Amino acid sequence: MTASRTSEVSPILLANVEDPSIAEIGGKAASLVRLSRAGFRVPEAAVLPASWFSPWWTELKKTDAWSRFEAASEAPWTAHCEALKTEANRLSFSDEMRAGLKEMRALVATWGEGATCAVRSSSPDEDLENASFAGGYITVLGVCVDGIEDAVRQCFVSSLDERVVLYKTQHGCDVHRPRMAVLVQRQVESEVSGVGCSLNPVTNDFDEAVIDASFGLGEAIVSGEVSPDQFIVDKPERNILERQLGSKSVSRWIRAEGGVELRDETRGDQASLGDEQVLELADALGRIKEVYGYPVEIEWAYAGGELHLLQARPITTYFPLSADMQTEPGAPRRLYLDGNLSDSITSNAPLTKLTLDGTKVMMERMAKTYHIPHNPKEKPLDDLLIFRGARMYVAYSDLLWFATPERLAAPYEIMDVLLHRTLQNLDRGRYRPKAKPGWIAWSKIARAIFGTLWGSRRMWWNTAFALRSPTRYLTRFRKAGEQFEREARATSTDASVAELHDLNGRSLDIIMNVDLPPIFAWLAAIRILERLAKGADAQTQALLDQMGRGFEGELVIEMGIEMFAASRLLDPSEFDDLERLAKRVEDRVLPAAFLAAWDAFIQRFGARAPNEMELASPRYGEDPLLLLRQLSFMAKAASENDPKLAHELHVTERRQAFSKLNRRLGLFQRVLLRLANRWTEAFAGERDTAKYHWVLATYATRRGALARGERLAEAGRLDAPGDVFHLTFDELDAADRDATFDVRAPALEQRRYLSTFERQVKEFPHLIDSRGRILRPAPTDEEGSLSGLGISPGIARGPIKVLENPYDKEIEPGDVLVAYTTDPGWTPLFINASAIILQIGGMMQHGGVVAREYGKPCVAGIEHVLTRFHDGQLVEVDGSGGTVRLLEP
Repeated sequence: MTASRTSEVSPILLANVEDPSIAEIGGKAASLVRLSRAGFRVPEAAVLPASWFSPWWTELKKTDAWSRFEAASEAPWTAHCEALKTEANRLSFSDEMRAGLKEMRALVATWGEGATCAVRSSSPDEDLENASFAGGYITVLGVCVDGIEDAVRQCFVSSLDERVVLYKTQHGCDVHRPRMAVLVQRQVESEVSGVGCSLNPVTNDFDEAVIDASFGLGEAIVSGEVSPDQFIVDKPERNILERQLGSKSVSRWIRAEGGVELRDETRGDQASLGDEQVLELADALGRIKEVYGYPVEIEWAYAGGELHLLQARPITTYFPLSADMQTEPGAPRRLYLDGNLSDSITSNAPLTKLTLDGTKVMMERMAKTYHIPHNPKEKPLDDLLIFRGARMYVAYSDLLWFATPERLAAPYEIMDVLLHRTLQNLDRGRYRPKAKPGWIAWSKIARAIFGTLWGSRRMWWNTAFALRSPTRYLTRFRKAGEQFEREARATSTDASVAELHDLNGRSLDIIMNVDLPPIFAWLAAIRILERLAKGADAQTQALLDQMGRGFEGELVIEMGIEMFAASRLLDPSEFDDLERLAKRVEDRVLPAAFLAAWDAFIQRFGARAPNEMELASPRYGEDPLLLLRQLSFMAKAASENDPKLAHELHVTERRQAFSKLNRRLGLFQRVLLRLANRWTEAFAGERDTAKYHWVLATYATRRGALARGERLAEAGRLDAPGDVFHLTFDELDAADRDATFDVRAPALEQRRYLSTFERQVKEFPHLIDSRGRILRPAPTDEEGSLSGLGISPGIARGPIKVLENPYDKEIEPGDVLVAYTTDPGWTPLFINASAIILQIGGMMQHGGVVAREYGKPCVAGIEHVLTRFHDGQLVEVDGSGGTVRLLEP
C-alpha cells in the first residue's frame, strides 16, 4: 500500500500511498489520495492508521462500560456512550503509540516553521458511498505540533459519541466493531472557505452545483455559526443561476500561536467569492463527480488565491435515477411520473424486481389489449412506460404533446392534491419534446384510438349495463367475482410461470371488464352530487356531504370491522405476549368464538397485508403475528371506537340525508338525486373490489414464487428463499428448465441495488426529470399552518405520531397518525387515531375512504410529513378546511 514504514503503527504519508487501503487509512484519507492523483491541490497530510489504535480498542473492550455497551442492542445509547468516552479519556499511550506520535510530529515539522495542522477522523466506515458520517466525528483545527497528541485523543473519543453510534445503526454498520484512523493535515489558513455539492440537494438536480462560502475557516459554516453566501450554478452552461448573500456576521481564523479565534465580521454586503472562483468550484465539483462516479460534497478553501480541496465525501441522501433514463447534461429534459404512487398500488417503498416485472407483464398485456403505445424493446428514453429504479414510470413529456399541464392535472384534483398542484405549475415549454415522439403520428393515433375503443368495448358495454340496470349487473358482477376468487385461491404453488401469467391476465380481464364499470357508475353519481352542491345553501351542501359516506359492502371497511370484533373475543392480557399467542393460534387452544372469527377472516382476507402489492410482503394468511400485532392495537381501544358503530351511523345518516334532500330539492334535481342514490346504493361499496382481485392474483403468484425460492435455496442455488423476489419471471422460468442456470448472481446484484434505495430514499417523488430534478408544488402554507386537501371532515386536536410503516409504533388513543400514505394494512391504526395526516392521498384513496367511514378528520397533500413533524408535537387537524395548525413548534 505504501512506501516503507518504521513499524505497523508508524504514520503514513499520503503522498507515498500507491494503493489506498480504506481498512487501514480510513475513508477520508483514501478520498484525499484519490483527489491528489486526479490532479487537485490537496494539503500535505499523514495518517495514524487503524492499527495504531489497536491497543486502545483492546483495553477499552476489557472495561465494564464496554460489556454494558455490547449487551445493549438498541437505543437509547446515551449512558453507554458517555461511559465509554470517560474510559477512553483515561487510556494511556503505549510505547509504540508514542513512537508513532513522535514520527508524526517530525513529519509535520517538515511542512514549514510554525505550521499548524487540522486533525480529523478518518474512520474505515467514513466517507463511503453508502455512509458519509458527515458531521459525525470531531475535527480539531489550528493544532500546533505539541498539541497533536491531545487532538488525536479527541478524534478517537468522538468515535464513541452517541451521534456516531446512531448513524451506524441507521446505516447497517456494526456498532460493536468500531474502527478508527486519524488524519493530520497541513492547516490551510484560508481567506475564504466553505462547502460545495455536485448536485442541488434541495431539488436533486444533477446539473446544478450548490456552493456555500464565507470568510475565514469553513468550520463556521459546518458548525452552523454563520449564515453563508450561497451560489447555485448551472454546470453545463457555466452560468450562475442564483447568488444569495448571507449575513456572514462572524468568522473563524487561525491564531498565530495556534488554535482558532472567532471574529465579528462587517462584510455581510460583500460577496465572499468572485464569479470566476464560483465557476472554478463548479467545474471542480463536476470533475470530482466524474472521478468518483457518484455525487459528492466537498470542503474547500482559497488561500493566496489558490483553491485547495480539504475533503470529498459522497452525498448519500440524494434520489438516484437509472442511468438509461438520464439525458446528457445540458440536453433537453424528459419528465417522468411515478406510477406506483397511484391509488392502485400506493407504495412508498422500492419494489422488488419480481414485483416490478409482474407489473410490467400486466402493463404489456394491457398495452397490447388496449393499444397503448408501449414497446418493451424500446430504450427507456423512447418509451411511454418505463420499468426502472425499483419503480414504474410514465413518460409525461410525450403526453404534453396532447394536453396542457392543467388538463393533465385535472383528474388528480380529488385523488392526489400534491400531484395536482405540481402539474398545474409545470413548465410545458421545458418538458415538451421539440421533436414529436416516434409513436405520435396521426395514423398511429387513429389506430390507437380505434384499437382502444375496440379493446375496451366490453368495459364500456358493461358500464352502460350497470348504469341502466344496477341490480341485474350486480348479480353478474358477484358471480364473475366469486368464480375468479375460487380460481385464484385454488392456484397450485407448483403452477408454471406461464400459468401464473395466465392467472394475472384473467385478473386484468375481470378488473377492466367487470370491476371498473361499477366504479364508473359510482363516479357518475359523485359528479351528480357535485353538480347539485354548486350554488346550494349550506344545509343542502351538508346533506350532500353526508351522501358521500356510509357505503355498505366496502371490503376495506368490513376488514377493519371484523378485526376489531375479533380483538374483543380475547382478554386484553392475551396480547401481552404475541409470540405465545401466535403459538396458541397455531395449536388451536383458544376460545372457539375467537378461532371461528380468525378462520373466517383468514379465509376472506388472508391474502391481504400492509404493502400488499409487493410480492415480497408476507400476508395475514402466512404469518399469525402480522394479524395479531394489529389486533393488539385494537384490543386497547375503547368500545366507543368500534368502527362498526361509526359505520352504521354513517349509513343511517346517508339514508336520512337522501330523504331530507328529496323534500328540499326541485323536481329535476330530485330526479338526478334519485339516480345518484340508486348508483351509490348499488356500487359505492365496490370501490376496493378491483384491488382485492389483483391482490388475490398477486398472492397466488407470491406463493408460487416462494415455493420456487424454497426449492432453489434447498438446492444451494439461492442463499435464502426470499431472494427469489430479486429475480425476473424469465429468470425463474429459466431456473425451472435448466438446473445449471445461475440465479444467485443476479439475485445478489439486485439485492445490493435495492439496498441503495432502502438506504437513501425517504420518499419517492411524484415527478422527476431526466436530470434528476424533483418537481414540487408551489408553497401555499402560512405561518403556523399547513395547507392540504381535506378528505374527511371534522376537527381534532392531539399529539403527532409519525409512522414509516404500520408496525413502526403504537397509536395511542387521541394520537394524530402521520404517514406518507396508507393501504389496507394501516386500517387498524385508524381506530385509536383522533385524526390522520397524509402526504399522498385523496378522496378515493384508502386513507380518505377509511377516515370518512370511521369519522376521523383527515388532511392529505402535506409535503415531507415524515420529517417536518415529530412525535408529541401538538396539532389541530381540520379535515373540512384541509389545514393542519401547529399548536407547538
